[in-house]
Amino acid sequence: MGNLCIYVYRMVYEKETRVKEGMKIMGLTEGIYFLSYFLQYLVINIFVSLINSIIVMFIYKKIPFFFIYLLFFLWGMNVFALAFFFQ
Repeated sequence: MGNLCIYVYRMVYEKETRVKEGMKIMGLTEGIYFLSYFLQYLVINIFVSLINSIIVMFIYKKIPFFFIYLLFFLWGMNVFALAFFFQ
């Protein structure tokens, strides 16, 4: 849940400084704005999910690594969706 706090803080700070409105004046579209956050979070989520899966794999030895990774990855993407919803 640390990632959620960080991303919500960054999005709120962006609203306070009105950076998004300034970028819209220069031609930024909503899709590009979303894509920038999505790609950044996707890369971070891939590595965090991998590290968490490796750690949990030693605890749950009978569950395949892929399923553990998929669980953490999808949960991380849901956290990103929740952060964008809060915005």
